[in-house]
Amino acid sequence: MSDLEEAWTELTKAASDAGVKTISACTRDGSSWQDDLEAVRTVTAAIRGRGSNDLAGR
Repeated sequence: MSDLEEAWTELTKAASDAGVKTISACTRDGSSWQDDLEAVRTVTAAIRGRGSNDLAGR
């Protein structure tokens, strides 16, 4: 499983655990956040209630 696939698995679980039904996000430059590993991890952290500073050690 690729890192991106693993990140999506984590995001899906975090969303399910939090009762999130849909996710809507956009980027400043119009690129797809869904294909960006760090963006997926950041959304997961936000759902879990952690700030992006908590991800600095990744």
